[in-house]
Amino acid sequence: MFGKHKEQVSGNAMDKVVGKIGTPLERHLREIQSFRPEEIRDDGLFEAKVVKPALLAVVAATSGANKLVSGFDERFSAALRHVRDELVRIDGEQVSLADDYAERLPEVLKAGFARPVA
Repeated sequence: MFGKHKEQVSGNAMDKVVGKIGTPLERHLREIQSFRPEEIRDDGLFEAKVVKPALLAVVAATSGANKLVSGFDERFSAALRHVRDELVRIDGEQVSLADDYAERLPEVLKAGFARPVA
């Protein structure tokens, strides 16, 4: 009984967080297109160039939405790696976003936040 309720509360919190971070995250996703493919493929470079700046922007812009999710920083990193895997395209030296990334972003973020963190 409590497990189902906890799952609903957690899901509602995640919906709120994803709703709040979409706008501040948008600029960082567009910037991905200016990076070199190796900066996107390499987890360490991706973390430094994309995840950390996006995390700072999201925390500042959302007035503490990160406090709604336990382990937010690690989950955010996992979510952006999932976004990279699902919505970022690399063709030769060209980095771009999937044509439908804007429509798919909320669900991809939710799935990324739900992934286990290392």
